[in-house]
Amino acid sequence: MNKISNNIILVLVGISGVGKSYFTDLLVKNNNFKHIPTVTTRLPRKGEVNGIDRIFWNVSEFNNAKKDHKLICASKMFGNWYGSDISLFHDNKNKNIVCQLRYNVVEDFKNHFSNVYCIYIKPNSIEQTVNQVEKRNLTNVEYTIRLAELKKELNLIDKQSNTIFDFIFTNDFPKNSVSNFLNLINKIS
Repeated sequence: MNKISNNIILVLVGISGVGKSYFTDLLVKNNNFKHIPTVTTRLPRKGEVNGIDRIFWNVSEFNNAKKDHKLICASKMFGNWYGSDISLFHDNKNKNIVCQLRYNVVEDFKNHFSNVYCIYIKPNSIEQTVNQVEKRNLTNVEYTIRLAELKKELNLIDKQSNTIFDFIFTNDFPKNSVSNFLNLINKIS
């Protein structure tokens, strides 16, 4: 298990459209966190920047990195591969780090690092989250798959007595979420 100095790695987990990117941006802009983007084989969405929002690799690049043990937590979701480039965590060892993961790889991730805090972000309202997903440039098939997956995930999270998440945070969107989230972060760091 690796420890990256005395700084923390904050992992944000939650369904599509729940606000993970919003809170990541908030931490980067206002709380001196470094965002480590996820590596993916999916194509960039409109406005996404390689190396900032995600790291976009083709399947061959992804498979080679996985074979060479340069990726951790590789998993397939929505027909594309996602993973974390382990070198990026070591390259930023003097900073607090924030990243986003799928719920099903959190345990594996925690096995690689000792200074991890994981926050599962739940929506206050499923309708609010669906509205966020609708704003994405998805095909009808992608949209239908996303909706089915987010409902499945929420059911799983509600049924489990999760020990992998350090905190469960409910995003009530514009109401008190920012101040409540920052208060939680201040307790951690």
